[in-house]
Parts: sequence; structure tokens; C-alpha cells
Amino acid sequence: MNENLIEDEKLAAKLLGQNLVLSTAAFPLTDFKGNLIRYLMKNVNGRLLFKLMNLNKWFIPKNLKFECFNDMLFAKNKYTFSTYLWITGKLDIYKLQDIPLFFQKLLYCNLKNVRLNNVILKFNDFKQLIIGGNVESLYFYESAILNDFNEKAALIDDIIDLTPKLKYFLLVGPHIFDSFTGGIAKKLIQTNVECIRMYIIPESFDIQTFVEIIREKSVRFIDYSFDQTVSDEYVAKVKEICPYEHIRTWYGERIENRPYPCLHHNDRGGQ
Repeated sequence: MNENLIEDEKLAAKLLGQNLVLSTAAFPLTDFKGNLIRYLMKNVNGRLLFKLMNLNKWFIPKNLKFECFNDMLFAKNKYTFSTYLWITGKLDIYKLQDIPLFFQKLLYCNLKNVRLNNVILKFNDFKQLIIGGNVESLYFYESAILNDFNEKAALIDDIIDLTPKLKYFLLVGPHIFDSFTGGIAKKLIQTNVECIRMYIIPESFDIQTFVEIIREKSVRFIDYSFDQTVSDEYVAKVKEICPYEHIRTWYGERIENRPYPCLHHNDRGGQ
């Protein structure tokens, strides 16, 4: 490198250093930790708040109030959600309209039985109900699981991975079948499932794949029925695919005009 250029750079650096003046302006004092905690306390609810409370005592609200429930039914708008909720055992959500508020107040849940009756849930909200791995019974009655960012049905076959102890699996459609494929049978045969009841199955559901896979597992009780709108061709296909003992009641009503028993809200689903 040119020696003259080096000397010029040294001189420029020296002059720059001589002209630097230490600022006397005071830095603003901020309570970053306190501000962050206050922000989170104001904007975080439910399970995430519970995680933060476990991390640091500062996240515990001053007047924390929660109610403990076991085998709880939340029906329509009969509950005000004035406190946080701690739920174990069984949870039955029946025609509850204020779903977002319910999950804001849901501090903790460890459930064995989840029953959804005439409700629409977002995928992440539904996942909160079954996290823990202790769910033995899943019951969907005229309910729907939607994507978190749109109103389309969420495909949730893989959700069964979170329920290894599952014994009872009940679907009453037709809308809930939009969230499952016939491939869900691959997940079910890896659980403890003893009872499968699937009612009002639409023609769009891949029953052939489901039945072929589920045969690999010895399931104590299986019962299928199909939507009234399915075609005669589909009925013939079902009769060919499904073991007769699994469709006997439905087939008797469809072909032999025998009355089909009603499935009531308090039906225990083989339990």
C-alpha cells in the first residue's frame, strides 16, 4: 500500500478523534422488564399465561381466581367465565357460543373425555383440549374444526397422535368428516381404540380406505351409518366393503325400512 496514503489515513483518524465530544445527554430510564411483564399480562390468556406463571412469579395476577371442574358441562350461554378455569376428567361443550372467551379463561386442562356438541372450534383451540395424552374418549356431534386463519375445515388426522390412550372414537357428521380422511384409520390402529361409531357419513368420505386399514386391528365395537343423501350406487359399494355386522342397523333402515335408533345427546358412546 502507498506510504503517503497510509499517513493521510492516520492524520484523518487523529483529527476525527480530536473533534469527538462526549455527550452530556442522559439516557432515558426505562423499566423494560416491568413494561414487558405488564404487556404480557394484559395480552396473554389461558394456557400460555399458565406457562408464564410457571416461569416467573411476576406473571401471577394479583387477584388470581380460578375454579376447578371435574366432569363439567358448558352449555349454551349459562356460564359467565368471570374466573379462570382448571378442568380435569370430562368436558362436554354443548352449543356454547362464546368459544373465544372460554379459551381465554382456560388456564389448565387434563382431560380423559372430550365431547363437542354443536360447536365450531379453531384447530389450536381444539388441540388445547387434548394435550396431555390422557384422552380416552373423543366425541364429535354435529361439530366442526376449522383452520386458525380461515373458515375452511382443518384436516386433523394427525391429531390422533396426541391421544395414544384413545378407546372411544365417535363422529356424528356430516361436517366433521371434512376434517378427516380415510387415512385416519392408520392413526387409530396405533391407539387403544375399542369402540368406533361413525354416523351420517357423507359420500365424499373415503370409507374404503378406512375399512381396509381398520381391519388390521381387533376393535370390540364398530358401527357405521351414512348420510341419507348417499346414492344407491354408494350403498351397494358400502355393502361390498363393510362387514355386515358394522352396518346392520343402518342398512336395515335404508334397505329394509326398519327404524334407526336415535343418537341422543346423553348417549355415552359405548362407555
